[in-house]
Amino acid sequence: MSVYGGLGAGKGWLRYQFVVSADELSRVLSASGCLLIISNSRVPVDYMTTPLADYIAAFARRLAQRDLEEGAIDLYISLMHPKTRYRWKKVEARRKRDEGFKLIDLAEPVVQVRPFYASLSDDGRLWFSFSYDVHHSSWLGLELSFPRIMSLCEEGHARLHETSEYRNAQLYQDLRRAIQEITSPARFTTPAGEKRTRVRISSEAASQLAAHPGLKRRGLEIRLP
Repeated sequence: MSVYGGLGAGKGWLRYQFVVSADELSRVLSASGCLLIISNSRVPVDYMTTPLADYIAAFARRLAQRDLEEGAIDLYISLMHPKTRYRWKKVEARRKRDEGFKLIDLAEPVVQVRPFYASLSDDGRLWFSFSYDVHHSSWLGLELSFPRIMSLCEEGHARLHETSEYRNAQLYQDLRRAIQEITSPARFTTPAGEKRTRVRISSEAASQLAAHPGLKRRGLEIRLP
């Protein structure tokens, strides 16, 4: 059973952007008891889940503005309750190099995590967007997202289902609440003046990013909460 989330009815996704330190992120994820799993691409057949320590180490390197070495894990990841229903499907190999991979087949929605970056438009407007390039010079923080509604492959995606009763909806809210407690709305100094945003940032992360080279090149500076 495959799920497709966020579509139709104008309901879309719940989204929450934040910047915390590696230690803070580790504590939040560890306390939630969630599993980290790759759901947006194929994985080796012996893959089960992504160790929290490995993900935090990669996040720490990126937060310190150090390039991720080749082969390091992606910061795009899914978070899910240990009892989330899913199965693995073997990838049909058409070429020798494609052998030995599988894809996850989810039976319910999961919390998605992806990195985002900050930039300025030509008219001085501060905006945040996403990049699959982990080396993006203005990489800033992470975004949690969870679909408000979903459809099922086995139903031909003909019906929309509310997701609020799924266990990962509660996981999303628990993570959001935990991050909210250690962060404040981020403020940025731009060439046009100070901008207050919905992005949440901790004092610890703001201190670490005070000399962020990518932001400085764009005339941006993070103000301490």
